[in-house]
Amino acid sequence: MRRRMFIYYFLHTIWSITSAVANSSGTSSIGRNGPYWDSFRHRTSPEAAKLCTVGTRQSPIDIPRSGNIQASFGALTFTNYDMVPSKYTLVNNGHTAKVSPVNTNPIAPLVNGGGLGSTFQFAQFHFHWGDESDVGSEHLIGGRAYPLEMHMVHFNTKYGSDLLGALGKGKGAFDTLAVFGVLFVVQESDNPVMDPIIKGLSSIKNASTETDIRGFPLYQLLPANEQSYYRYMGSLTTPLCNQIVIWTVYQVPVSISERQLEEFRSLQYGDESQPLVNTFRNSQPINGRIIMEVSSSPLAQISLSLFCFSLFLPFILTSFRH
Repeated sequence: MRRRMFIYYFLHTIWSITSAVANSSGTSSIGRNGPYWDSFRHRTSPEAAKLCTVGTRQSPIDIPRSGNIQASFGALTFTNYDMVPSKYTLVNNGHTAKVSPVNTNPIAPLVNGGGLGSTFQFAQFHFHWGDESDVGSEHLIGGRAYPLEMHMVHFNTKYGSDLLGALGKGKGAFDTLAVFGVLFVVQESDNPVMDPIIKGLSSIKNASTETDIRGFPLYQLLPANEQSYYRYMGSLTTPLCNQIVIWTVYQVPVSISERQLEEFRSLQYGDESQPLVNTFRNSQPINGRIIMEVSSSPLAQISLSLFCFSLFLPFILTSFRH
C-alpha cells in the first residue's frame, strides 16, 4: 500500500507541475468574500504569500461530479474518535470559529488508512460560512456551494507530536497535514450534534474571544458514510497557502438549520459591528490534478496500480516512437 501511495503522490506532483500555472486571481478580494480575504493582508506580505497566486496545487477547488478517478483504498481507521474530552476551547480568531481540544487526556484521536500513507493526529476543527445559504463552503461539488463547511485538521505524526512541530519539521512536505472537509446542507430542524458549538458562539461574538464548551466524541461530526469521499492534493486555504495538505472532502453532507447558521453569521471581525461572514476562499484552478473518488461500494472500485500505469502509458509510447 505504501509503495502504491508513493507512486500516486509522485505522479500527482509531476502532473500538477506540468499543467498550466494557477491564475493570478488566487488572492482576489473581489466579491462577497472580499472583506474576509482582505483581513489577512495586515499579517502577510505579498512575497510571503506568493504561493497563493503562483501555486499549482491550491485549495479549495470545484470538484467535478463526473470524470474523477474511481479508486479503492483501505478503510479509513479512526482511533479514539469515540473518546469524550472534558471540554473544548471555542475561539473567534477574527477569521473563523475554531474548536480545539483541551489537552487533559493523553489519548489523542488518530486517523490512518484510506490511502493517507501515515498516521495523523487530530489538532482542531474550524468552519467557513456565508451571509446567505447559497454560499459559504470553500469546496464546491459540481459547481454547487454549501452554506457551511467544517475542516477537521490533522498533522502527520512522523513530523512531530503537535501541530506547530509538524509544520516546522515537515518543511513544506505534501503530506504534512490531512484535512477532512465536511459540507452542510440546510434542514428545518436543528442538528443536536452542533448544539455545544452553537451555544458557545454567543460567547465569542467579537474577535480574540474564547470560551469553553462541553466535550463530545469527534465521530459525531462525521457524515453517515465516512468511507465515501473525494481525495486530492492541495493547500491551506488561507495565507501562506502552503501546498502541504492531503484533502479528504466527504461526498455526503451533514445537516444544520437556518437558526444554527445565523449564530455563525452573528460573529464579528473585531469589536466593530462588521459581521464575520463569507469566510471562504474562491475556487482555485485544478491544473490537471488527479481527483480520486473513493466509495464504499465495490462496484466503484478499480486498481490504483492500473490507474498509475495508464498515466505512464503515453510517455512509454512516446519513448518507443523515438
